[in-house]
Amino acid sequence: NSLGVNRRTALWSVIAINNSHLPLFSDTTNNIELHKEDGLIPLPKMQVGEEVVEDYRTLRLSLKHHPMFFLRDKIPMTPLTEAKNLIHISSNHLVKVAGLVLVRQRPSTAKGVLFVTLEDDTGIANIILWPSIFEQYRRIIMNARLIGVSGKVQREEKVVHIIANHLTDLTDSLARLDNPSSRSVNHKMLL
Repeated sequence: NSLGVNRRTALWSVIAINNSHLPLFSDTTNNIELHKEDGLIPLPKMQVGEEVVEDYRTLRLSLKHHPMFFLRDKIPMTPLTEAKNLIHISSNHLVKVAGLVLVRQRPSTAKGVLFVTLEDDTGIANIILWPSIFEQYRRIIMNARLIGVSGKVQREEKVVHIIANHLTDLTDSLARLDNPSSRSVNHKMLL
Protein backbone atom coordinates (compact mmCIF):
# COMPACT_ATOMS: atom_id res chain seq x y z
CA ASN A 1 0.00 0.00 0.00
CA SER A 2 2.84 2.40 0.74
CA LEU A 3 4.01 1.96 -2.86
CA GLY A 4 0.64 3.03 -4.25
CA VAL A 5 -0.50 -0.44 -5.32
CA ASN A 6 -2.90 -2.78 -3.54
CA ARG A 7 -1.63 -6.21 -2.60
CA ARG A 8 -3.63 -8.22 -5.16
CA THR A 9 -2.49 -6.01 -8.06
CA ALA A 10 1.10 -6.24 -6.83
CA LEU A 11 0.93 -10.06 -6.68
CA TRP A 12 -0.46 -10.29 -10.22
CA SER A 13 2.16 -7.80 -11.47
CA VAL A 14 4.95 -9.94 -10.07
CA ILE A 15 3.50 -13.05 -11.73
CA ALA A 16 3.25 -11.19 -15.06
CA ILE A 17 6.94 -10.21 -15.02
CA ASN A 18 8.02 -13.64 -16.12
CA ASN A 19 5.17 -16.09 -16.18
CA SER A 20 6.95 -18.59 -18.41
CA HIS A 21 8.70 -20.10 -15.39
CA LEU A 22 5.49 -20.76 -13.51
CA PRO A 23 4.00 -24.27 -13.84
CA LEU A 24 0.53 -22.92 -14.49
CA PHE A 25 1.79 -21.11 -17.59
CA SER A 26 4.40 -23.65 -18.74
CA ASP A 27 2.48 -24.51 -21.94
CA THR A 28 2.04 -20.92 -23.05
CA THR A 29 4.51 -19.03 -25.17
CA ASN A 30 2.95 -15.57 -25.02
CA ASN A 31 2.94 -13.27 -22.07
CA ILE A 32 -0.54 -12.90 -20.63
CA GLU A 33 -1.66 -9.32 -20.25
CA LEU A 34 -5.11 -8.24 -19.18
CA HIS A 35 -6.01 -4.95 -20.79
CA LYS A 36 -9.09 -2.94 -21.40
CA GLU A 37 -9.31 0.05 -23.71
CA ASP A 38 -8.02 2.59 -21.20
CA GLY A 39 -5.40 0.41 -19.47
CA LEU A 40 -5.07 -2.55 -17.15
CA ILE A 41 -8.14 -4.25 -15.72
CA PRO A 42 -8.37 -3.18 -12.09
CA LEU A 43 -8.35 -5.99 -9.57
CA PRO A 44 -10.50 -5.76 -6.44
CA LYS A 45 -8.70 -4.61 -3.32
CA MET A 46 -8.13 -7.33 -0.72
CA GLN A 47 -10.28 -7.17 2.39
CA VAL A 48 -8.36 -6.75 5.65
CA GLY A 49 -9.14 -10.37 6.63
CA GLU A 50 -7.63 -11.60 3.36
CA GLU A 51 -4.52 -9.52 4.01
CA VAL A 52 -4.20 -11.02 7.49
CA VAL A 53 -4.40 -14.52 5.97
CA GLU A 54 -1.70 -13.62 3.45
CA ASP A 55 0.47 -12.15 6.22
CA TYR A 56 0.17 -15.36 8.25
CA ARG A 57 0.78 -17.49 5.16
CA THR A 58 3.99 -15.68 4.29
CA LEU A 59 5.29 -14.26 7.57
CA ARG A 60 3.47 -16.32 10.24
CA LEU A 61 2.29 -13.04 11.82
CA SER A 62 0.44 -9.89 10.89
CA LEU A 63 0.82 -6.29 11.99
CA LYS A 64 -2.69 -5.46 10.76
CA HIS A 65 -4.82 -7.52 13.14
CA HIS A 66 -4.99 -10.86 14.91
CA PRO A 67 -7.46 -13.39 13.43
CA MET A 68 -9.48 -13.32 16.67
CA PHE A 69 -10.16 -9.62 16.10
CA PHE A 70 -12.41 -10.63 13.21
CA LEU A 71 -13.78 -13.87 14.68
CA ARG A 72 -14.56 -13.04 18.32
CA ASP A 73 -18.24 -12.21 17.75
CA LYS A 74 -18.76 -15.03 15.24
CA ILE A 75 -17.57 -17.93 17.40
CA PRO A 76 -20.53 -19.92 18.76
CA MET A 77 -19.02 -20.08 22.27
CA THR A 78 -19.85 -16.47 23.10
CA PRO A 79 -19.46 -14.68 25.32
CA LEU A 80 -15.71 -15.22 25.27
CA THR A 81 -13.38 -13.86 27.91
CA GLU A 82 -10.50 -11.89 26.45
CA ALA A 83 -7.07 -13.11 27.54
CA LYS A 84 -6.18 -9.68 28.93
CA ASN A 85 -9.11 -9.93 31.37
CA LEU A 86 -8.15 -13.29 32.87
CA ILE A 87 -5.96 -11.58 35.46
CA HIS A 88 -9.07 -9.95 36.94
CA ILE A 89 -11.08 -13.17 37.33
CA SER A 90 -11.09 -15.05 40.61
CA SER A 91 -10.21 -18.74 41.01
CA ASN A 92 -12.86 -21.36 40.25
CA HIS A 93 -14.81 -18.97 38.00
CA LEU A 94 -15.98 -20.69 34.79
CA VAL A 95 -14.74 -18.98 31.61
CA LYS A 96 -14.69 -19.54 27.86
CA VAL A 97 -11.66 -18.49 25.83
CA ALA A 98 -10.56 -19.03 22.25
CA GLY A 99 -7.32 -18.47 20.41
CA LEU A 100 -4.65 -19.65 18.05
CA VAL A 101 -2.54 -22.50 19.41
CA LEU A 102 0.98 -21.24 20.05
CA VAL A 103 2.45 -24.03 22.15
CA ARG A 104 1.58 -27.57 23.21
CA GLN A 105 3.79 -29.00 25.95
CA ARG A 106 3.66 -32.35 27.68
CA PRO A 107 6.78 -32.52 29.84
CA SER A 108 7.81 -35.96 31.01
CA THR A 109 7.91 -34.66 34.58
CA ALA A 110 4.27 -33.49 34.46
CA LYS A 111 2.72 -36.98 34.80
CA GLY A 112 0.65 -36.74 31.62
CA VAL A 113 -0.54 -33.15 32.10
CA LEU A 114 -0.61 -31.11 28.89
CA PHE A 115 0.00 -27.37 28.83
CA VAL A 116 -1.35 -25.34 25.92
CA THR A 117 -0.79 -21.66 25.22
CA LEU A 118 -3.53 -19.91 23.24
CA GLU A 119 -3.29 -16.42 21.79
CA ASP A 120 -6.19 -14.12 21.09
CA ASP A 121 -6.10 -10.51 19.94
CA THR A 122 -5.52 -9.26 23.50
CA GLY A 123 -2.86 -11.63 24.84
CA ILE A 124 -2.25 -15.24 25.85
CA ALA A 125 -4.15 -17.77 27.91
CA ASN A 126 -2.45 -20.71 29.59
CA ILE A 127 -4.49 -23.89 29.52
CA ILE A 128 -3.98 -27.03 31.62
CA LEU A 129 -5.40 -30.36 30.47
CA TRP A 130 -5.41 -33.25 32.91
CA PRO A 131 -4.64 -36.63 31.31
CA SER A 132 -8.30 -37.71 31.11
CA ILE A 133 -9.31 -34.47 29.34
CA PHE A 134 -6.31 -34.76 27.02
CA GLU A 135 -7.35 -38.28 26.01
CA GLN A 136 -10.95 -37.19 25.48
CA TYR A 137 -9.92 -34.28 23.23
CA ARG A 138 -6.67 -35.66 21.80
CA ARG A 139 -7.68 -35.16 18.16
CA ILE A 140 -8.60 -31.50 18.71
CA ILE A 141 -5.45 -30.79 20.72
CA MET A 142 -3.16 -32.38 18.16
CA ASN A 143 -4.74 -30.96 15.00
CA ALA A 144 -6.63 -27.73 15.63
CA ARG A 145 -5.12 -24.31 14.88
CA LEU A 146 -7.89 -22.36 16.63
CA ILE A 147 -9.34 -23.82 19.81
CA GLY A 148 -12.15 -22.81 22.13
CA VAL A 149 -11.80 -23.82 25.78
CA SER A 150 -14.29 -23.89 28.64
CA GLY A 151 -12.86 -24.32 32.09
CA LYS A 152 -12.24 -22.97 35.56
CA VAL A 153 -9.73 -20.28 36.34
CA GLN A 154 -6.85 -21.30 38.60
CA ARG A 155 -5.10 -18.26 39.97
CA GLU A 156 -2.15 -17.66 42.28
CA GLU A 157 -1.46 -13.93 42.48
CA LYS A 158 -0.57 -12.90 38.91
CA VAL A 159 -0.23 -16.43 37.52
CA VAL A 160 -3.45 -17.49 35.80
CA HIS A 161 -4.31 -20.83 34.20
CA ILE A 162 -7.52 -22.31 32.91
CA ILE A 163 -8.22 -25.91 33.88
CA ALA A 164 -9.94 -27.18 30.74
CA ASN A 165 -13.08 -29.29 30.91
CA HIS A 166 -14.33 -28.87 27.32
CA LEU A 167 -12.56 -28.08 24.03
CA THR A 168 -13.96 -27.07 20.65
CA ASP A 169 -12.11 -27.13 17.33
CA LEU A 170 -12.77 -23.72 15.78
CA THR A 171 -10.25 -24.02 12.95
CA ASP A 172 -12.96 -23.86 10.29
CA SER A 173 -13.73 -20.33 11.47
CA LEU A 174 -10.40 -19.24 10.01
CA ALA A 175 -11.81 -19.81 6.52
CA ARG A 176 -14.09 -16.80 7.01
CA LEU A 177 -11.08 -14.50 7.09
CA ASP A 178 -9.96 -15.40 3.60
CA ASN A 179 -13.40 -15.51 2.02
CA PRO A 180 -16.29 -14.35 4.19
CA SER A 181 -18.87 -15.70 1.71
CA SER A 182 -17.41 -19.21 1.59
CA ARG A 183 -17.34 -21.81 4.32
CA SER A 184 -15.26 -24.35 2.40
CA VAL A 185 -12.01 -22.41 2.02
CA ASN A 186 -8.91 -24.32 3.03
CA HIS A 187 -8.07 -23.09 6.54
CA LYS A 188 -4.63 -24.71 6.51
CA MET A 189 -3.31 -21.68 4.68
CA LEU A 190 -3.32 -19.88 8.01
CA LEU A 191 -0.47 -21.00 10.22
